[in-house]
Amino acid sequence: MAPLRVVDSVDSTHDRLLDDLRRGAALPGDALLALQQTAGHGRRGRPWRGGRGDTLMLSVVVGPVDPRTAPSLSPVAALAVLDLVTEMVGAERCRWKWPNDVLIDERKVAGLLLALGAAKQLRESPVNTWCAVVSLGLNRRPPGGSWPDDLRPGAVSLFEALGDGGQAPEPCEELGRRFLAKLEQRVEAWRGGVHLPTLLEPYMRIGRRVAVEQGTKRRTGQVAGLDELGRLLLKSGSEILRISAGDVFEL
Repeated sequence: MAPLRVVDSVDSTHDRLLDDLRRGAALPGDALLALQQTAGHGRRGRPWRGGRGDTLMLSVVVGPVDPRTAPSLSPVAALAVLDLVTEMVGAERCRWKWPNDVLIDERKVAGLLLALGAAKQLRESPVNTWCAVVSLGLNRRPPGGSWPDDLRPGAVSLFEALGDGGQAPEPCEELGRRFLAKLEQRVEAWRGGVHLPTLLEPYMRIGRRVAVEQGTKRRTGQVAGLDELGRLLLKSGSEILRISAGDVFEL
């Protein structure tokens, strides 16, 4: 990984790094951390709130990647987040909610976002022109000291999870460097053919009944696990469906 670049403020680390990649101003390993974002967002453009020192807001270029297997980078990044968080609060309190959320005590502490972009500097091969921008939003403490009413029931921060008697989480810059180191290790294992279901299914609620919404389509069933490409396995009646994208709601 290249040295972590830290900026005071940016509209969105994800959008900025993706734009840099497409313009030829970013390479694999480049990482950008903002102390503050003015237009941070998660999947489907949903806003991600966080102030200075409250939220780790970081994006990194991973590549080159094959677009056919790149979606499985999202669970790979989730493993890196779990590696970081479980060191602080223990694995038994943590869960992965497919496709992009990491939970502590059933409340969201982190979200991931992934997008593909063509890197100008990697034009030698049609496959190797592609890189992924992986972005992380990790709640270090509640924004401004307390959660807004609409987020309070489902969100948690590291400060809250560690409790009054726990050690305060590190500053965002140090958390970011630790995450990048763990992501590098997980990406290397992924390139070597690691079996993702074995690593992630212990953090999933296998058997839980859920609804998956994909645009106007809604499917219901039981979580049956994960396949090698990071797709959700959904048992619906006698079928096992492989879900590549969608929003999951527990029933």
